[in-house]
Amino acid sequence: ELLLDAEGRPTDYRFLEINPAFAGQTGLTAEQTLGKTVLEVIPGLEPFWIETYGRVALTGEPTRFVNESEPMGRAFEVYAFRVGEPGGLRVAILFNDITERRRAEAALAELNATLERRIEARTAELRRSEQRFTQAFNAGPVAACITSLDLQTVLETNEAFSRLTGYARAEAAGRPSRELGLWRGPDDAERLERAAETGAVEGLELRIVTKTGRVRDVTLSAAMIRLEDHYGYLTMLYDVTERKEAEAGRELLRGALDAAEESVMVTTADPGAPVVVYVNAAFQTVTGYAPEEAVGKTPEMLFGPESDLLVWGRMQRELGAGRSAQGEFTNYRKDGLPVMLLWTVAPILGDAGRVTHYVATQRDVTKRRALERELLDLSAREQRRIADDLHDSVQQ
Repeated sequence: ELLLDAEGRPTDYRFLEINPAFAGQTGLTAEQTLGKTVLEVIPGLEPFWIETYGRVALTGEPTRFVNESEPMGRAFEVYAFRVGEPGGLRVAILFNDITERRRAEAALAELNATLERRIEARTAELRRSEQRFTQAFNAGPVAACITSLDLQTVLETNEAFSRLTGYARAEAAGRPSRELGLWRGPDDAERLERAAETGAVEGLELRIVTKTGRVRDVTLSAAMIRLEDHYGYLTMLYDVTERKEAEAGRELLRGALDAAEESVMVTTADPGAPVVVYVNAAFQTVTGYAPEEAVGKTPEMLFGPESDLLVWGRMQRELGAGRSAQGEFTNYRKDGLPVMLLWTVAPILGDAGRVTHYVATQRDVTKRRALERELLDLSAREQRRIADDLHDSVQQ
């Protein structure tokens, strides 16, 4: 029942009748409420409730609403309508306590908001990651392309790929590699396809043909990646042509050195204590030491009692000054026999013009020196014989 002031404005309402569910919905018993006004039961109740029910009592217009009561700590879903005579100012209220539902809805809304923020953050991160990947893919120094799952069709390429193969992105994208003629022969294409069947490809050595027809040696590695709606391979092509050519050059040089008749030794660039890093086949013939016995040692392994260390010291000073050096002195074979060797040592310069190694040749001059001594002895004996003959002639 609504209570009005002298001016006819609702100021309070009295509880006349409640059902058993009332206590469960409000937490208030019949003893606490029947016959009492709402402000007596709930002193801090918001004016909204009295004003809303007063409007229903005075106008007869029902209302439906959802609202919270802070003093009660609850939220209600309410339907209010007038009952009895208009002048009776009585209102029936049907309501449900929706506090838990509102809390669940608020929690769900907060969860949805949190999920939306996370999704937005994740989407932004994926977008940034995609941008970083695109930038790295396009600007990377290694030739790269994205291919189909069978590694046959080129889907995307970067600038380094164009520099390596000569094919611009527009020329390569969407075309099979066989159609581009990238592979040197059908064997290379089949090797790649067989490797793709096992999953990731790592360090597969192949030969490709560029747009200009030049053959390049490459090492291919590929890893499976997820594309928009399917899978593919991120394929990297490392150009190893120069390395292969350098290796071939080194093998050619090694073969030439091994075929040389003169003993050859390469050491580190430390004039005081050079370390042997390479000897050729003739070195073993001259010294008796196998390559594995010499590598890692110093040339002083060949010295012995009659080795002229003064000559060796002079050669070291010449090398320390950046000049070539030459000297002849007695060395000793592995079997202990002395051998006269003519050493010629020259510095090897690196890219920066700095001495990185020394290369030394040793020529066995033992027989030549013995022959020279024999000739000198013969010459001396002949000179003595001639002198004796002259002396006899003068005497006669």
